[in-house]
Amino acid sequence: LIISSIDLIDVIIVNDGSKDSTSEIAHKYSDKYPDTFRVIDKQNGNYGSCINAGIKEARGKYVKILDADDYFDTSNFNDFVVRLSEIDCDLVVSDYDMVDSTDCVSFSWKLKEGIDGKTYTNDVLFSMLCSGTFQMHAVTYKVSNIRKLNYQQLEGISYTDQQWMFVPMSVVNTMYYFNKVVYKYLVGREGQTVSSDAYARNSGAVMTISNKMVNDYRLLNTNNPYLSFRMIRQLELLYYVFLIKKSDNEAIAGLRQFDDRLKDVLPDFYERLNDTILLGYPFRYINYWRRKKRIGNSLVFKAIRKALKIRKKYIR
Repeated sequence: LIISSIDLIDVIIVNDGSKDSTSEIAHKYSDKYPDTFRVIDKQNGNYGSCINAGIKEARGKYVKILDADDYFDTSNFNDFVVRLSEIDCDLVVSDYDMVDSTDCVSFSWKLKEGIDGKTYTNDVLFSMLCSGTFQMHAVTYKVSNIRKLNYQQLEGISYTDQQWMFVPMSVVNTMYYFNKVVYKYLVGREGQTVSSDAYARNSGAVMTISNKMVNDYRLLNTNNPYLSFRMIRQLELLYYVFLIKKSDNEAIAGLRQFDDRLKDVLPDFYERLNDTILLGYPFRYINYWRRKKRIGNSLVFKAIRKALKIRKKYIR
């Protein structure tokens, strides 16, 4: 974050109740660069509370999130900041790398070749964003739009970055593409919440986020193809977690209630889920579950879980 164009950025460090030396380190930077670095020391409230605190204090025209265990490519970030000072768009998309702890790149995300340095309107931009690999690491929003929405992320639970990729997109009408890697996304650290097993352990959060997205989609009352795509992906994840990863009776009962409500409030999405297949295999697991009297711990699902465990073992 220490770049030659440092006078153009406003860095808000949200210390979410850490018990290590985070606050001490953060304040050293704010003392050294008082016009750039600011520190918010707060009680632990999980991811969403950090976003809410940062948005409230943001002074800049744009906002980009940098998670605690990730980092920016410093040179490209400087070029990115300069470019931001020259344009006016609702959304700026930039490339990102997925890296391990040794900075080895395992995956590089790029929006599209040959479209950089251009502004796109919503009649074409959303079709480019309908990809499962389009994540918050690529996103920079205009702050004024976020505030017009009175945007608030859920607090106290994980996975609320899904909201960041959903609700603010409803007011995006123009997009600019910056074709350099800005964000370095660290994957593989022990304790991260992005594995399928972690989703199962935090199934309550997955359900809460899914319910919130259903409510938000109804309130937004939009035919935005990107939001529809994002909704389907979240619902597919929800059913996967509950049917494949977390199959106890209480979990299935909760999923049954959610499924009934989805059929009433968003029947189109309910029907579209019948075509969802399992991890590339031609098995429509949601449709099967619904047809077979909604039994989540049947022999079929037990066999699937066993097969996935074997597959995981041999992949390792």
